[in-house]
Amino acid sequence: AVPRLALTLRTINIIGQRYGLTGANVTSGYRNEAVNKAVGGVEGSHHSLGYAVDFNLPGGRLAVPKDAVELADWLDSIGESYDEVMVYGDKGHIHVSVDPRSRKKVLFRTPKAGGGYNY
Repeated sequence: AVPRLALTLRTINIIGQRYGLTGANVTSGYRNEAVNKAVGGVEGSHHSLGYAVDFNLPGGRLAVPKDAVELADWLDSIGESYDEVMVYGDKGHIHVSVDPRSRKKVLFRTPKAGGGYNY
């Protein structure tokens, strides 16, 4: 768990560089499988691997798709690799994953009628 927590803390540090130490409110980071399941996370979640952090923007502003694009552009500009930057449209927060696959996906997630999500 320590290496996974170290990845989470590194990601939080990157977010802090972008939004300031008191700017972003981290709402989720590393979660073991039991906690991940309890909060409704998917099996094999990037959170369970220590790769992902969810956070709210400074001032409690709800995130919009433009925020994911701007964050991804900033990560590219500082040479930081990332796998996903995703705005949860139903929650207004941002998910960042530093999974080593580094697919550079920028996503906006909204709930589907009847369950599941659109990306």
